[in-house]
Amino acid sequence: MPGMTATTIDHKLRPLFSFFRSLTLPGGIYAADRDFTDYRVSAPELHERIDRTVNGAHALVTRGPLEVRSAYF
Repeated sequence: MPGMTATTIDHKLRPLFSFFRSLTLPGGIYAADRDFTDYRVSAPELHERIDRTVNGAHALVTRGPLEVRSAYF
């Protein structure tokens, strides 16, 4: 989307989800066009951030850790 910036998550999406009484996590995943090849995540750093965020979300929801590794490695 044109005009989208890293602050969009904090200033637009979190308040919207809060309005709907959704649980939001304290972090976000930011990516750029260069992190994708043929519409797939190709940057190892992005895979690591996704894994870390999924593990954190799972621990929060289930109150226990889960070690998930990306299927793309």
